[in-house]
Amino acid sequence: MYEVMETLEIAENRSAIEILAAVITSLPNTTIHGVVMQIQTPNAEKLSGEIALLGVVIDRLRKIQTSLADRDYIKAIKAYQERLPIVCTGDLIKENGHFTLKNPRHFAADTTID
Repeated sequence: MYEVMETLEIAENRSAIEILAAVITSLPNTTIHGVVMQIQTPNAEKLSGEIALLGVVIDRLRKIQTSLADRDYIKAIKAYQERLPIVCTGDLIKENGHFTLKNPRHFAADTTID
């Protein structure tokens, strides 16, 4: 596998990380560290909504869409308002060049960052 990656790096004039980023479409049970960049209007019938995160995926900052509900949605609003870093785990899916975090869980302020 190492030799294949070396050959691809030379042939495509890209790093192994750039090549992997282009071909990976699913990263299950992934922890994202980032910030809440945008909160969509909440659903009227339930305390939930779409949010956009800016998080590190394969060594680069990427925009990640996810949907949160109840306490996690409230935590996202607070993190957005106070510009707090966050951490969240879920199944990261890449579709049509866009990242989505499915099954988000353990959404919290990231206390590991100083």
